[in-house]
Amino acid sequence: MSPRIARSFALVLGCIFQLGSSPVRGADVTDLNGKVISGKIAAMTADTLTVTDTTGSTIKLPLKSLALIDLGTKPETLPANYDELELTDGSVLRISEFKLKGKDVLAAAATAPPNGVAKPELKVPLLASFAWLRGAPLGTNRNDFRTIVAKRGNRDLLITRQKQDERDVLVPSEGTVKQGSEDGSTIDYTDSSDASRTLPIARFAGLVFNQPSQAIVPPTAGKVIDVFGNTLVATKIDATVADGKFSIKVKTVSGAEVAYDSLDAISKFDFSQGNQKYLAEFEPTVDAPPVVEGDLNMPFLRNKSPNGGLRLAGKGYTKGMWINSDTALVYKLDGEFREFKAVLGIDEAVPVATGTLKVSIEADGKKLFEQTFTRKANKPETVNLNVKDAKSLRINVEADSLFTGASLSLGDARLQK
Repeated sequence: MSPRIARSFALVLGCIFQLGSSPVRGADVTDLNGKVISGKIAAMTADTLTVTDTTGSTIKLPLKSLALIDLGTKPETLPANYDELELTDGSVLRISEFKLKGKDVLAAAATAPPNGVAKPELKVPLLASFAWLRGAPLGTNRNDFRTIVAKRGNRDLLITRQKQDERDVLVPSEGTVKQGSEDGSTIDYTDSSDASRTLPIARFAGLVFNQPSQAIVPPTAGKVIDVFGNTLVATKIDATVADGKFSIKVKTVSGAEVAYDSLDAISKFDFSQGNQKYLAEFEPTVDAPPVVEGDLNMPFLRNKSPNGGLRLAGKGYTKGMWINSDTALVYKLDGEFREFKAVLGIDEAVPVATGTLKVSIEADGKKLFEQTFTRKANKPETVNLNVKDAKSLRINVEADSLFTGASLSLGDARLQK
């Protein structure tokens, strides 16, 4: 999380304690190592969360070390029927209807306000929208729609519902959506033959937008999950105080804005995506012997070993890396991370591993870790390495001889901001 984003988020929780009429909110706070602290949020600075736990002890937690703040308010049960609007950043809005006024989407949350909490105000530019589906939870709508989306081309898709073989099906046609009418009820578009048309939105069962890629993608601070069933991929979270009340504004990575008039509208702040990144999500530069066509002896695998899942000291890992011997992987960090964490060892799933494996890890050419592993002599090693301001991370794996079967597995390999 950047200092700017951290300060913005600090304002959100800081406002809670400036309001004499508002009780301090209870919360379960989970750090990136999975430790949970239950208690009450006592204070917030630009980089620290202070929690009073159930024993009355005061604990200070760096914001960068947090994965989740759970405010204990569960999302409301969604109605039997609603529309779904997915944004280009992966945010998902459950809405009561879809309209398009000019280049702006007009939409409202589908769920009725719980316990008097007002619905959020949604401001969604057309450029932030990826796909809209009418009646998302009904029948096979969502699955049928996903099949269509997976086969999309280079133009927008305008989807209608038609009767085929005695059943209703979703039928896409290519075109380009231009804009909506003043009242938001109709859209102007060009069809597959580039003829201009205007039709009511009520005629369509869904729309898929072929959006240009963002030249500069804002950093992700985390996710905001609200009580209305919405999930927002946030780049910025702000709060303002007026007349003894505070409001929360979330800006998504795609540029949409969602405004709440109460913290009671929020269920969770999830920082796991903004504060850490798994090694398997990077694309490394590979230094390894060339792989000939048809050779299964790959230099590395993501989230698995050649024999299945990653397993070290009797524990399985769904996230991590397998790196073959005589392979070096270099990861571009650009100074964005502070720590590298992983469990290293020779995988139990590899049936034959008789040799010795030498592993070294470097940041910008500086050696941070070096260890020799054999299956019998060495248990897996847990590392927590300082990579603050490092531009690159290099993991080098060497075997003492050919064809020993020795290779390196890294369980839960991740970089933390």
